[in-house]
Amino acid sequence: MKVKYNRVSTILQTGNRFEADTEKYDLTLMDKISGSVPFKERPQAKILIDYIEKGLVKILVIQELSRLGRGIGDCINTLEWLDKKEINVFI
Repeated sequence: MKVKYNRVSTILQTGNRFEADTEKYDLTLMDKISGSVPFKERPQAKILIDYIEKGLVKILVIQELSRLGRGIGDCINTLEWLDKKEINVFI
């Protein structure tokens, strides 16, 4: 399964820039939540994590590294977890 994950910081942001190529993916998810909220605590990320834990996801696409977290430490932790799950991440 090829999944695209997006995040915008507030519910007022549309995220329209992320919708251009959604037909290329089996699933597209978007959280409208601050990057300060850890990846594993975000509503749509929880759906993604469930698919990953079931072994259904092979490729994850994100527009920018900052979509995974606000700080570099959080981003690295998330990338390390994805690597352990053998998910190919494309940024």
